[in-house]
Amino acid sequence: MTLWGEEFSDMAFEDVFRTRREAVGALLDVLDSTLTLLNSPREALFDADTLAFVAQASGLLRGFVNSGEVSQFDEEAFFDAAFLESDSISPYTGAALRMFFGQTVQFATDQMDWTRVGDGLDACYEIVLQQQAMGPVVTVEMERENSLCRQAIHLQKEVLAEFGVT
Repeated sequence: MTLWGEEFSDMAFEDVFRTRREAVGALLDVLDSTLTLLNSPREALFDADTLAFVAQASGLLRGFVNSGEVSQFDEEAFFDAAFLESDSISPYTGAALRMFFGQTVQFATDQMDWTRVGDGLDACYEIVLQQQAMGPVVTVEMERENSLCRQAIHLQKEVLAEFGVT
């Protein structure tokens, strides 16, 4: 179990958010804050294919937040890119980023249940955890000692507090 799991794994996200749109908006806020924590330009962290995928997925999700609809897209190609492709610069961090978008788009398109909100938040935490490259075996105590891991948990709690989670 990770530090994220200790903090959030029992949360019933369907009781936190009133709508899927609200949940997706919160997930995008968490992702934006998470990427800011990494303190590097995205172009230095991820390859061009990952950045193009992120632009496409962000557009789909922003459209959903604004209109309640996910515009048409090639689902097979999108989910292959989300779950099967890897980043040549940051393979593990890129995988967590792609996983975030795959889970969140599945949730937005009503293909999956509310556990995908937790999966999206967990993927955001994994982005930080993987970028920190603490070694092949990482303990929760190591995560607690890592400043960026603690900040990632804190920023998620801040976003969730906006929806009444204490």
